[in-house]
Amino acid sequence: MPSERLAYAADILFVGRHPVVWEGPVANWVRGLDLLLALEVDVIVPGHGPLAGKREVAELKGYFEYLQREVQERYEAGLSAMEAALDISFSDYAAWGEAERIVANVEALYREYSGGPRRTAPELFAAMATFERARAERAR
Repeated sequence: MPSERLAYAADILFVGRHPVVWEGPVANWVRGLDLLLALEVDVIVPGHGPLAGKREVAELKGYFEYLQREVQERYEAGLSAMEAALDISFSDYAAWGEAERIVANVEALYREYSGGPRRTAPELFAAMATFERARAERAR
């Protein structure tokens, strides 16, 4: 809605919570966020979270850029996707909800790198639960 300086971002924008990448490539998501940043808008309605502005779009873009760098490094080092998800520091995003989604995001990038098959939703949800248990044990 250009006249209102308003954009509806739908599922491309998550505010205050980790996004979940069911499909890729992640680079397409970053390009989509760049398109949002290029719009002449003041308010962006995300698919998940409160109303936002360009700051929140840039923050999510930074998350994906960080994720890509960190995951690539661990993939090349031979870590499993779960090991990578547990190893990467997300301290800059500690206040974001639904951190278990990190597993799906790492898995999506591993799939991009390897050309491997996509895990089913139940498999990914099980992996997310495993991730949460492992994080809780590490916090003890």
